[in-house]
Amino acid sequence: MSASRIDLRVSDRSCSDHPVARLVKAVRNASKDLVELEIVFNPSDIPTEVAILYLTRHGFKVLEVKEVNEGSKSIVAGRT
Repeated sequence: MSASRIDLRVSDRSCSDHPVARLVKAVRNASKDLVELEIVFNPSDIPTEVAILYLTRHGFKVLEVKEVNEGSKSIVAGRT
C-alpha cells in the first residue's frame, strides 16, 4: 500500500503536458495498491468540481479539499 503526490501546477504547456492530460495519465496509471492520492493544481487549469468528478468516477473517494496557497488547491483522495 502506498501514497502518491502529483503537482499539476508546473508544465511546459505542450498538449501532452497540459494539467488535464497529466491528471488523466496519473489516475489511469495509479496502481491498485495505491491507498491515497494527493493532487495539487490550479483551478484555472482544472476546475475543482471537474477534478473531483474525475477522481470519483475512477474509484477514488475525496477525503479533503484545501487551498494550498493563493490560487492553488489540493485534493486528497483515497481508494473506495
